Amino acid sequence: MKAIVNVSNQYSNLNGLTFEVVEILSDTIRLNINGFKMDFSFKEVILVDIQQIVKQYPEPSRSLPFKEFVIKSKQYKNITNYISANKIRL
Repeated sequence: MKAIVNVSNQYSNLNGLTFEVVEILSDTIRLNINGFKMDFSFKEVILVDIQQIVKQYPEPSRSLPFKEFVIKSKQYKNITNYISANKIRL
């Protein structure tokens, strides 16, 4: 999964560059930038191919084992938080 940086701070030299997504958290996205893990707010990055990401993280089924359900629920919620924060229409 990739994301493009779009910031107006000390990291603006990274604008327009694409980096690997390490993790999508509840209100930030962690990127791997030259081996360093850096967190950016949802408004500071653009996820590449959001429709494919949504397919990759569907709403989990309650029939999953509990631990797997919790992990997948968290991933799903974080993706939906990103979509809501950026007012994305799918």
